[in-house]
Amino acid sequence: RWQILIKVDLISDTHNNYWDTQPDYESLKTSDYAVFLGDADDGPEKLLEFVKDLSNIYKKVLFIDGNHDCYDIDPFEAMDYFDSITQTNPNCHYMGKKIVMIDNCAFIGANGWTNLALYNGKKSGHQACVDAWNKTRDVEKIPFKRHVTKYAIKNYESMMIRLNKVKRYNVNVAMCTHTLPRWECVTEFPTANPALLECFGNGLTNNFNHDKIHNNVKVWMFGHNHHARDFIKDDILYVSAPRGRPGDYLLTKDWRPKQIII
Repeated sequence: RWQILIKVDLISDTHNNYWDTQPDYESLKTSDYAVFLGDADDGPEKLLEFVKDLSNIYKKVLFIDGNHDCYDIDPFEAMDYFDSITQTNPNCHYMGKKIVMIDNCAFIGANGWTNLALYNGKKSGHQACVDAWNKTRDVEKIPFKRHVTKYAIKNYESMMIRLNKVKRYNVNVAMCTHTLPRWECVTEFPTANPALLECFGNGLTNNFNHDKIHNNVKVWMFGHNHHARDFIKDDILYVSAPRGRPGDYLLTKDWRPKQIII
């Protein structure tokens, strides 16, 4: 069966509150569809505001929340809240609870969170990861930080249920998470704490498609790490396009949305 290739603009980690000026998305867009993978600003209202702005530029905006978008709100409550935007703006589609279709491509998304074991304990023990996580800022004030492993498991289970639903159909699949889906996505630095790096993603998807049973998955787009990655593992393209904050490591001044062809 002949399949149509879908082009989308990948955007993540814009952290708009750190920048004096914002990109001209109208002039930078390369397709009709935008995929935003979280961390627009600090707080849920800022995420919805940014997604609505993108929907005035793109035909459709598919999005998920990042950790910064869930400040001051429980992640499970946030999923319902973010999904509600589709009731008032048909151009916006929250991927955290459903399968979003564009032509012959199914988009399946979730924040992803972290199970505090991205390396599956190979580089540091579980307690070291917990200790590193607890030392990050505002651990007692931000709801998601106290029960983050629970959210990671629920997100993983939800994505796998949706993925199994589309298996029977002849469609391509794009997986979308904010946090890193496997340890190869990490950008390591000599001064980095290995235990903290384990908190960057969800180790439950570390060996995804190693057994080649998800051949309909063509790409896994992610964010969170402010260094763009682009590599193939187990026949899947793993790719990110974060804007990051001013002064971030390995940050290029000519950032733009990255076109992904699925």
